[in-house]
Amino acid sequence: MRSAIGCVMRDCDGDWIRGCKSMIGLVVPCTATLWSIFYGLKMAWENDEKSVIVECDCEEAVALISNVDPTFDMFELVYMIRNLMSEEWELCDLVHIASSVNIAVTGLANSVISDDGGLVDLNLTPSYMLPLLVADKRI
Repeated sequence: MRSAIGCVMRDCDGDWIRGCKSMIGLVVPCTATLWSIFYGLKMAWENDEKSVIVECDCEEAVALISNVDPTFDMFELVYMIRNLMSEEWELCDLVHIASSVNIAVTGLANSVISDDGGLVDLNLTPSYMLPLLVADKRI
């Protein structure tokens, strides 16, 4: 499957801090989600955020990170995520959420699905994201 990722970093009020997006190629959805979690954590750490709650709508990805399986074909990626989560955060939690409340991330990933690849860092809120961020706040 052709897959893209989107990461949205928001403050406690749901307002945009930073984001990133990338076309990542032919991977299954769970693998795309794992890459999204990795880049989101990396972005938060580099942004000097000390408390993060990673919201993920892929129950399988949450389970893989919570209960490491060394036979999983993307074990190294899960290991990199767990290493990032073990940094000196004040808070670093991973929670499963419904896809219906993950509208902004889905919109960001969909905006790059036809691109050729490469991680795009978004310091400013793209205008097309504004209604999606508002919709997420209402839910």
